[in-house]
Amino acid sequence: MEKERILQACTAEFMRLGVKSVSMDDISSILGISKKTLYQTVENKEDLVSQSIELFLHLERQLINEIASNANDAIHEMIQIGQHRVHTLRNMKPTIVHDLKKYYQSVWKRIKQFGDEEFGSILINNIEKGINEGYYRPEINPTIITKLFREKSWFIVDESNFSISDYKPDELMREHLLYHLHGILSEDGKAHLKNYELF
Repeated sequence: MEKERILQACTAEFMRLGVKSVSMDDISSILGISKKTLYQTVENKEDLVSQSIELFLHLERQLINEIASNANDAIHEMIQIGQHRVHTLRNMKPTIVHDLKKYYQSVWKRIKQFGDEEFGSILINNIEKGINEGYYRPEINPTIITKLFREKSWFIVDESNFSISDYKPDELMREHLLYHLHGILSEDGKAHLKNYELF
């Protein structure tokens, strides 16, 4: 089994069950490979988590860039990114954020770095694009708006703030996205938003 397939399968299990509760024995059993084979791919569980997350972030980068390239306009792009994030949240064990923060701090820092730098760059480009299209208000500050959006995104994926038993991912992301868009849309943008279905 090639390394990328092992890492993708591990990521799926971490998303489904959380990081802490999945052991190396579990992983080898789920993949149908020996622990020896697994340890030829990674050094230990922390290395497995780290490499799995790096692959996940790489695939996220590709997908979000593809969304940005193929979207009709800035509003359409933000809605598609929101839809993708709903799909991710639906398939993510709520405890994964807690597990990474507590037990794999270096991996969590890498995720934060990705969100702050790479995803932040995509958001700034989206805002500048929307201003140029006339759909976003020209007086907004892209850097400030991007930081506000990012921090709210981290806030809603933390189960201590929004328990998955009380709030559905669709509802959270819809409210988050609408809150964001209605804060930056121009009058033309508000009219254009009606052409799209959120979730």
